[in-house]
Amino acid sequence: MFTYKDNSNIPFGKIIQKISIDSVDITVYSNGKSDFIDTKKNYDKEGNYLGIRYQCVEFVRRYIYKRDGINLALLHKEGNADTWHSNRELMKLESIDPHKVQIGDIPCFQGGHTG
Repeated sequence: MFTYKDNSNIPFGKIIQKISIDSVDITVYSNGKSDFIDTKKNYDKEGNYLGIRYQCVEFVRRYIYKRDGINLALLHKEGNADTWHSNRELMKLESIDPHKVQIGDIPCFQGGHTG
């Protein structure tokens, strides 16, 4: 289980924690200070784009790729998570009742700056 703490002083790219979600082991990396956005891209082992290192969309894409072998970036390359809901059919994602979220589900929201 990942427990939140203020990680703003952990340098970019350093491992925060290795976690297991629904039997999938994944590493959580620091993306540095909140106002920093890296310009480098992360890729899966076949060289397919996963997202900008180490933002939330990249983390989710990396998790889904490890869990299901699906690269969401191949299905929908653009935008932040706020675009995922309107592109859910393209991305083969399903809508669920927000009160029935389970471990392994990826909640995302329309509106706001990033979703």
